[in-house]
Amino acid sequence: MKKILSLVLALCMALTAAAALAEGDVTGTWYIKMFGATAGSVDLDAQGKCVLTSQSASGETVVKEGTWALDGTTLTLTIDNESLPLNWDGENLTMDVASLLELVPEAGSINLGGADLSMFNNLLEISRDPGKISFVAFNAYQADGTLPEGVTEEEMQAFQAEIMNVLLQTLGNMSTAAAAETVPADAITVLEENFIIHDNYGSQGATCLMKIQNTADTAVALNEMVLTMKDADGYEIGRGEYPNVIGSNYLEPGEITYASITADIFEGATVAEHEIVFTPTSTTWMTPDASLEISDVELRAGEFGSYIAAGTVINKGEKALSSIRAVFAIRDEAGNLVDVTSAGMYGLELPVGSSIILLGNMNYSLSEYCAANKIVPTSVEAYALTE
Repeated sequence: MKKILSLVLALCMALTAAAALAEGDVTGTWYIKMFGATAGSVDLDAQGKCVLTSQSASGETVVKEGTWALDGTTLTLTIDNESLPLNWDGENLTMDVASLLELVPEAGSINLGGADLSMFNNLLEISRDPGKISFVAFNAYQADGTLPEGVTEEEMQAFQAEIMNVLLQTLGNMSTAAAAETVPADAITVLEENFIIHDNYGSQGATCLMKIQNTADTAVALNEMVLTMKDADGYEIGRGEYPNVIGSNYLEPGEITYASITADIFEGATVAEHEIVFTPTSTTWMTPDASLEISDVELRAGEFGSYIAAGTVINKGEKALSSIRAVFAIRDEAGNLVDVTSAGMYGLELPVGSSIILLGNMNYSLSEYCAANKIVPTSVEAYALTE
């Protein structure tokens, strides 16, 4: 978080002379606010000169001098021998934050994954009024809990929560925007599918079991899929938006995984067609799965006609691994998928060279479906991954 806040502070410093210009008297002091906290100030004079003042987290005062000039609707700020153009509508100034990378070396040294930096605009404000507290006071509170004068602990906690909410929302938008630009919509291809309509705890439901592959030329992350069902008249009669089981969320080009998704069907409706829509995204926030070996994979008979998939996971890497999961694809005598299930190991580490047996229960509704239709699960495929 400190690196991101440092970047935003650098952007604030470069922006200082910008938002002051208006048709009225713009000379005087303007406060630069980030998340509502005063990060610095700028003094403008009638001769087109400005003085930028800001403070580091340690309280050190930083002063920079520059000039500003207005030509029609374009305001040009010049500082440290670099120029930054802004748009002026007579009341407000707007800018492309990405252009600050050339003006502020500190910002250019941070890799933001090609995201649209204009999303930082909602974090910045320039006003005649100072912020709720100073940015230095905010840093001091984060470091050792020192409260600014006249501010209660409850007020600081609320202020800090507000800052984090805004920052996390901004970073989330950046990740989504970057992903939309880099991942093709048809990156996921369904290699195998079994669409089953069954009783789902007293109501009618459907489950789609799939073997899928990343057929794009770039790695993708897969977390979202939507199952929609329609009747013969084309009306939607059921929808599922959350996969029950998805194998690897990270897929290199050509990699294969298993997935399943379930949805309820409107009472009395008949499914005429169904569709699966995948939403592959950028992998900038993920890392490849750690290599694990799984052996002794078998399908065991459980109680009341159910089945249990089992496999021994072995850590053959160079360090202990946590958040391990085994994915099991269960097939019938004809080789059709009849369930995709998984078993996880959370809150524990598997040391190097050690092994553990993970057990995945077959879905109860699908077990009942198999029994009612005299379908016998006979085999299971499996692999292990880290989440």
